[in-house]
Amino acid sequence: MKNWRPIFWLMFVFTWVGCSREKEVASSPFALPVVTLEIAGNKVQAEVADTPQTMASGLMHRKSMAENSGMIFVFASERQASFWMRNTHIPLDIAYLDREGRVKEIHPAQPLDEDAVVSGSTRIAYALELNQGWFANRGITPGTQVKGLPPFPPRQ
Repeated sequence: MKNWRPIFWLMFVFTWVGCSREKEVASSPFALPVVTLEIAGNKVQAEVADTPQTMASGLMHRKSMAENSGMIFVFASERQASFWMRNTHIPLDIAYLDREGRVKEIHPAQPLDEDAVVSGSTRIAYALELNQGWFANRGITPGTQVKGLPPFPPRQ
């Protein structure tokens, strides 16, 4: 009968550690859903910003981002999109996409610049932020199809 005590305590510790880690992740400002996008044969892990709160904070306060990582913004309706870089320390490229996932425009965005990066098109459904130079280094230009996008418009 004494053999059950170590097993009980091990189960308790593993359960406690597991619950503690869940709380850490859930309370993290970066605990966003992630989708795998495919762009001209390149895979990108993109965090999904599809609520007013996640769209407002975006990539703010981050100091770096992995090479094939980014953030995809899903608008509630097609629009002329506009972004700024307040509290964003990473140089980015912003690709504006239509509802079918085609790249319409790509614009550079400089860290901490509060000037608006405005789309020329009024029919933008998504914005994809990646490290500056990512698109150019892979020969990705307007007209390129992005696959694996979250649904448009987002479910709210």
